Amino acid sequence: MKEKILPKIIKEVGFDFHWSEEKVWKLNYPIEEINIDELSWHFKIPF
Repeated sequence: MKEKILPKIIKEVGFDFHWSEEKVWKLNYPIEEINIDELSWHFKIPF
């Protein structure tokens, strides 16, 4: 699989590494509710 090149903004907010989505979903962490306004900045990042 070809490695993706991350945009500069993604590196700046701390996502300068690659991870396995499957492994992330298997993590044993509690689910927490959060106000959507705290996450709205994500919509401005080109994921």
